[in-house]
Amino acid sequence: MCFPKCPLIFGFYYNLESVKEIKLFNLGAYFINRYRELFDTLFKKFLSVRISHTKITLLFTLLHGIGLTVLYIYVVLIAFQGKITVGEVAMYFSIVGSLQATFWNLTLKIGNLTGSTIEFHTLSSFFELAPTVKTGESAQAFSHINRTIEFRNVSFRYPGRENTVFSDISFSVNAGETLAIVGENGAGKTTLIKLLCRFYDPTAGQIFIDDVPLHQYHLESLRQKIAPVFQDFSHFFLTAGENIGIGNVEQVNNESAVIQAAKQGQADTVVSQLSDGYETLLGRHFDGGSDLSGGEWQRIAISRAFMRDAQILILDEPTAALDAESEYALFQRFKTLTQGVTTLLISHRFSTVRMADRILVIDEGKILEEGTHEQLMNKGGRYATLYRMQSEKYR
Repeated sequence: MCFPKCPLIFGFYYNLESVKEIKLFNLGAYFINRYRELFDTLFKKFLSVRISHTKITLLFTLLHGIGLTVLYIYVVLIAFQGKITVGEVAMYFSIVGSLQATFWNLTLKIGNLTGSTIEFHTLSSFFELAPTVKTGESAQAFSHINRTIEFRNVSFRYPGRENTVFSDISFSVNAGETLAIVGENGAGKTTLIKLLCRFYDPTAGQIFIDDVPLHQYHLESLRQKIAPVFQDFSHFFLTAGENIGIGNVEQVNNESAVIQAAKQGQADTVVSQLSDGYETLLGRHFDGGSDLSGGEWQRIAISRAFMRDAQILILDEPTAALDAESEYALFQRFKTLTQGVTTLLISHRFSTVRMADRILVIDEGKILEEGTHEQLMNKGGRYATLYRMQSEKYR
């Protein structure tokens, strides 16, 4: 019941990168107060469960006590009437004592069982959750793209939200083509990528690969052929070699494949400077671990993508931590090393975007423009305006 809010409160504790801003923005007292508010809320819920447990225990204890009292009174009365001997009184008291211990244990177990049932209700609900993204019946394995990836009249709204990210959007990407997607923050660029990866399914419309609906491909085989490099890529506290190798977990121990991927993603220069090379543990969370700069981590993540025999390459702001010159050089390598691979590129740097085969301009969930860099510049629309605005910064 608290899980959705917990990361917001505790995120700064686990993320060492937040320490600088916590200190400079003087957020210590703010987060402590938020923690106390959350603690008070959870404590009240926990107390409510315990009170329910205690009430049930008291009820059974009361019934138990009444029953024992009646038994003791009955034994005493029949003893005074001379119906039983002193030895029989002792025997009856012994039996009552045994019954008392048995009923008391039963009372405690019933109370604990009731309390556990209440406390683990959320956990049992979690285990009952079923995946919302499912593979269709008679699904087929995905191996390669012959013709196109096509979005047909696709609309999408995130679950639990009223606002639609985009409505009735249609475009296609030819096999082996590099398509750049540009637009303001919040325009829906990354959401298109999430739909292609089937993190979600469209609210309306469909996505096709070679005229086969995306949900008719086995989910695992589809994702196995997608090589992603996201802006918010993961920092795994594993060795350098493992950080690269998990791009294809079946080949994580294939040293030659890892080295080749590192060279393609230019992470080999990073690894060469580490104390134990590919066996160096990354991250300061463990003794002997080596931390990397943002740009170095990014090269590791890019090399991770090269571990796959991918048919679809996704570059979602993959080089945000690199300078413009390094990004340009790296993207040129991407074009050389991924010949024949269908690529979707998201970047705010138009010097990189212009190298794509085709550019899609999105604004407020709609496709405004589509074409090559030269076509869009000649058109003089939104893309040309944004390109000139960015170009002026470098004059």
